[in-house]
Amino acid sequence: MVFIVVLQTGVDDRSVLEYRDALIGRLDTTFRALEFAATNDTANFQTLLRQAVSEPGVGVYLDGPDVQLPSSKVLAISMIFHELMTNALKYVHSLTPTS
Repeated sequence: MVFIVVLQTGVDDRSVLEYRDALIGRLDTTFRALEFAATNDTANFQTLLRQAVSEPGVGVYLDGPDVQLPSSKVLAISMIFHELMTNALKYVHSLTPTS
């Protein structure tokens, strides 16, 4: 599993520090999801989403019905939301003017 996460962490135009931060974020999400799936039969969708996109300074507002997901779906959904969040943050930062 770790080998796959490392291979799928792109190097494209990244500094060593940017690559390290991206890899740590993906590994952290993977390990939290695996731990959650191993200790629970189901996962609350909102709890899973909050864990997957937890970044300092990032607020998440969630509203909707209570949805339970089977533990077999936890890793895939966590990684999808983590990727969406990191891509969104990357593009927001690229559009923000610097002083």
